[in-house]
Amino acid sequence: MSSQPIIDMTTMDPWSAYTPDLLTRSLTHITRAYLEVPGDEPLFLDLLEEGTISWDETRSPRVQASLTCKIPQDQALLDRLDPRTGVRLFIEAGYLQPSRVEDVQPLADLVLRTRTVTRPDDTMILEATSDESILIDVGPSNNGSVTASTTTAAMTTIIGQAFHPDPTITITSPVGPAVSAMKFEDRWDVLVDLADQISARVYDNGLRKWFIEPMPVITVPALYLSVGENGTIISSDTGLTRDEGFANYVWLQYKWDTVTGEDTVSHVINSTRKITSGPYSVTESGSKILKFEREVGTTQAKADKAAEALVKRTVTRGRSFSLDAISAYWLRPGHTIQVQLPLGGPENHLVTAVDFDLRDGTMHVTTRLPDGDYTIGA
Repeated sequence: MSSQPIIDMTTMDPWSAYTPDLLTRSLTHITRAYLEVPGDEPLFLDLLEEGTISWDETRSPRVQASLTCKIPQDQALLDRLDPRTGVRLFIEAGYLQPSRVEDVQPLADLVLRTRTVTRPDDTMILEATSDESILIDVGPSNNGSVTASTTTAAMTTIIGQAFHPDPTITITSPVGPAVSAMKFEDRWDVLVDLADQISARVYDNGLRKWFIEPMPVITVPALYLSVGENGTIISSDTGLTRDEGFANYVWLQYKWDTVTGEDTVSHVINSTRKITSGPYSVTESGSKILKFEREVGTTQAKADKAAEALVKRTVTRGRSFSLDAISAYWLRPGHTIQVQLPLGGPENHLVTAVDFDLRDGTMHVTTRLPDGDYTIGA
């Protein structure tokens, strides 16, 4: 009988390293949440039947939460819970261990986007997101431009335009070439494009910390999941699709204008990249084309790099796996998990999304599985 594989303990920080072995035992799940209104004391929330928070690498903002709670009895305080004023939602989650020691850690620090009060139920629904939403809020730019000594420096410049003081940004991707007077109409669009040029991903992790890092690859698992008496999997399903974002051919089109005095010059650059070998190549399975449009100034070489990064992602979206399991609150998109089902050997998967049900202590995990070797051509 094979032993359970090694887990990457660095992914668990700050939760206890003993927790994975306790997930199937008598662990009680604990969730706390509170709001911070500028200039006020924290308001701790009385959570009711609904409470979810999710991380998804395919969307921006990456982190989204929805909580149903009792409304405060102070009408003046309720009026101050106004998403337009910078209210923030804090969520903590973790476990009560069999020793009765709490292992509860900060899970998210989010910007409140919506507050809905329902009467006569006297309930309040709070919806909040990670700080990408703040950058998206200030995204539109009138003839914006960025110049920097490296691509990642240009990215940090763009992020910094939305925050004061500058946020914490961790960079582990290649820094990329210099950026010179790059024109754009939207800050978020240019940030995404710069990331694609260096095959990186850029996001806020839900705790007001930004990351610019390489695209994830299979590595040491952050979690081992199995079925059976000592397993943590509740249910699972697999899917193969030609829809839902799958493409083996990407058409990336850039359109932007430059203005000199009274003269306006329109620019268009197109780049296409497709899978040219393997079972999902355009010759073996036919073309599935996705078109992307960006209002960002670029060059042909940079457009080609971005298109290649896009098709690498879209071709992996055809095979998916999802499961429901006991919540492991440290799990995030980009982590590797090892899954053992009743039939077949263990498989390593890359996590695409994880949704935590904060009331039930369960999570829904969506993964993707890289589909073998392939080549990319124009």
